Amino acid sequence: MFRKDAQFCSQVREAIAFALSLSHQSLLRDAEVESVIPAPHLGRLEVTLRGSPELSEGLDRARGFIRGVVADDITRKRVPTLVFMVFPKADSLAEEDA
Repeated sequence: MFRKDAQFCSQVREAIAFALSLSHQSLLRDAEVESVIPAPHLGRLEVTLRGSPELSEGLDRARGFIRGVVADDITRKRVPTLVFMVFPKADSLAEEDA
């Protein structure tokens, strides 16, 4: 990945983390943004998060809000499409194994 692309993805990652921290839903506030990568280009970004199994539903409901925060934070003509990939948190995996 080029330096400018990595810089943009990092900026979007920070904006998404900020948006989640502002949420009224605790499952969104507790989510961790692991990575943001082009999928396959900067117009569509894959956002990898760790959180509870219900996180996908919360993200779907908050998608517009999250994109709005990202739009306010980036300097691009168009806001990229965000594709969310949700994985369980490491501590929740340990609880399941116990």
